[in-house]
Amino acid sequence: MTIRRSLEIPLWGFAALVFAGTLGAALLVRSLSDQKRVSSGEVFDLALTSAEQRRAAAYRSAVKSVVHVRAVHDEAASLAEPLPSQAVPPGQGSGLIWDADGLIVTSAHLLRGHNQIQVTLFDGSVWEAEYVGQLDQVDVAVLAIAAPRRVLFPLPLGQSASLVVGQETLVIGNPFGLKTTLTSGIISGLDRSLGLGSGHVVEGVIQTDSAINPGNSGGPVLDSLGRVIGMATAVHLADADGPAFNVGVGYAVPVDLIALAVPELIRVGIAPNFELGFHLAPDWQARIMLAPLGVKGVLPLEVVPGSPAYRAGLNSVATAQGALAIIDVIVGLQGQACADREEFMRHLEAHPPGTDLSLEVAQVLATLAIDSEPGAGIRARLISRASEVERRIITLQLEER
Repeated sequence: MTIRRSLEIPLWGFAALVFAGTLGAALLVRSLSDQKRVSSGEVFDLALTSAEQRRAAAYRSAVKSVVHVRAVHDEAASLAEPLPSQAVPPGQGSGLIWDADGLIVTSAHLLRGHNQIQVTLFDGSVWEAEYVGQLDQVDVAVLAIAAPRRVLFPLPLGQSASLVVGQETLVIGNPFGLKTTLTSGIISGLDRSLGLGSGHVVEGVIQTDSAINPGNSGGPVLDSLGRVIGMATAVHLADADGPAFNVGVGYAVPVDLIALAVPELIRVGIAPNFELGFHLAPDWQARIMLAPLGVKGVLPLEVVPGSPAYRAGLNSVATAQGALAIIDVIVGLQGQACADREEFMRHLEAHPPGTDLSLEVAQVLATLAIDSEPGAGIRARLISRASEVERRIITLQLEER
């Protein structure tokens, strides 16, 4: 015989079950509500980590400051001066609002051969842009639009001189026309050299693994607090028997260079020639090569034939039988010492085109070998040098572009 026993639950147990069910339902509704509110961007909740909240806040504060730039090009001009494989194609790109007067900063290569330029703001309004000027040496251009101040939100500027590898980067732009896209990553390297389609080499470039794609060029690269630390300009592309694809190596012009160029572009429409016909070694390279010599200064890696520097007799670093030959080190400009490239560029920017510049050059006549040992890094080993360091003054003219 089967004996059936009824399930007996005390009254207090029944009440507990009802309370637990009600509480669970309430928590589920609250969770769904919170998720909805977070996804709509209205509020932040504990559903986001502190890093996610900070990143989302930086995006929300910066997104109204990012614009879409569209340049209508003269086809012949565009084809006559193609960009290298790692550069973002011209015509469609991004920009950032520089001030509340309607000045827009973007990449110079976007505007090459342009006939007409349009800027689209966050609210969808489209403005015809006036071309102010550009500086191909650092791939920076300035535009002006007549938009009212209520739709213009300038971005705060950071300092690229204080950046470190591993620091977070946020990139906002319009890749492939996808409006105000955010990508994030880190600073992968500093003091990179980047060749541009204009033939110029930008020094001190920031390398990041934040995704940069066609359409990002000219858009801001931010730190975790939403401050501009650079401007997206180029990306390495790999081609594997098909369409080119991003491999996680992007480049940004540092904000310190932009901040030097923009005021001069605003003032006269064209900035002075930064190069003078020679390219300087990044500071980290110069420190390694000059350490055995006990000399502080900037190192000319390349002197352009026919340039003012070439005519004045400035000598670049050379290679011979696997060794490096260092002849000249620039140690001063216009009577002011230059211990690194930043000091040199700052002194240079104080002089308008047409100025006769005096460079103090230390002729070291040294031969170095570069050694790389596991755990010890890269170092330069002195093979030979002149018994005395001769100093001379060479004069070049800061020419108009």
